[in-house]
Amino acid sequence: METLTAWTEKSISTEKAIYEELQEVAGKWREQAAVTLLLQKAVECLITPQVQHTGNVWEKDSDIWPRLLAQRRGSEKR
Repeated sequence: METLTAWTEKSISTEKAIYEELQEVAGKWREQAAVTLLLQKAVECLITPQVQHTGNVWEKDSDIWPRLLAQRRGSEKR
């Protein structure tokens, strides 16, 4: 009985040591996964086409409002 108890205690001790090692490795994996995600987002940013815009300058488009209003009125009739 004493031998089995000693073996059990040693097994529990070994199990705890392995668990701690796994926790350490899991932490390293999380850190590396964060780096990988950051790099993937950087690549995604580089391949995304630049937005074409007016440089924050108003451009007069007198045709847009009548078209939008006509579309809205057309949908209200349905």
